[in-house]
Amino acid sequence: TFQEYFTAWDIYRRSRGSSEKAWEQISPILHNSHWREIILLMSAKLSEQYPDDIGEELVQKIINNESPYEKILKRDLLLAGACLADGVKVKINTSNQILDKIVDIALDSPYGVQKEYAVDVLRDLWNSTHKDYVLEKILIPLTGKESYVRRSAVSALGSIGKSDKSVINGLVGLLADKDLSVRSSAASAL
Repeated sequence: TFQEYFTAWDIYRRSRGSSEKAWEQISPILHNSHWREIILLMSAKLSEQYPDDIGEELVQKIINNESPYEKILKRDLLLAGACLADGVKVKINTSNQILDKIVDIALDSPYGVQKEYAVDVLRDLWNSTHKDYVLEKILIPLTGKESYVRRSAVSALGSIGKSDKSVINGLVGLLADKDLSVRSSAASAL
């Protein structure tokens, strides 16, 4: 909305290119759903206008925030992933670490809602410069030994990248999997 845009612009303007000033304004409302889009807009704008590691600093602050119950909820990590999807620029090793952890959540989390949220973030990342890395990390488990990992990878791929040729080839290959549930998931994903 216009209100979100102008609020993000105001926070951006007040921060004057400082990740510290931006953090002071967003940290109290970091996981308030009403502020999510504002935080993402402001972070992307700062990263675009001040490319000298301000995106990296802001994403590191989010990751290291240690929100209550972060070990279980992974809200800081998933918000950092959403920042990447919105174009916040970070160092390659930072983005790879974030993406690896989000893919792990999408494939292995015992919490369905958390898995869905991770897949939503991966879907957003699919439409960004991180697509190839995400694809690589999800295609690898398709050949894994554990059927539940293959099933999770199929589910994630079916949700985020059905139109990609390499995804379709990977899913078609799983139609001959020895595990019925994997075959069924691959068929449903196609």
